[in-house]
Amino acid sequence: MRLHQQDPLFSPEEPTDPRMRKNFNRQRLREFLRAVPRTEPDTWLELLGPKRGMPPRYVSRQTLTEAIERLPTRMRQIIRLTLEQRNSRPQVQAYLNDISPRTLERDQARGSDALIDLAQERAK
Repeated sequence: MRLHQQDPLFSPEEPTDPRMRKNFNRQRLREFLRAVPRTEPDTWLELLGPKRGMPPRYVSRQTLTEAIERLPTRMRQIIRLTLEQRNSRPQVQAYLNDISPRTLERDQARGSDALIDLAQERAK
């Protein structure tokens, strides 16, 4: 098992507020999907537990790839284009028939949350 390591210089202390924990996990997920290609299925991501004091959750790149495949079409495209392929937001908006910036942000956040929820469920 290969665990994706966060840069300790940029890893803040563990947040206590549930909303901050969710945002922290979203950021970790975004960094992981940008850094680890699908060709490395045995690399693992560590996410904070939903509440302080709960153990961290681990999810593999392969599990995330399979979960991305099950997302609704536009959400899946946004995750792939913005995170995995690192296209700019204007490029993605144009590719998806000029969707609004807010729609892009909303679908990216919802897709990230769905992937994090899957990791939380699998760890139970």
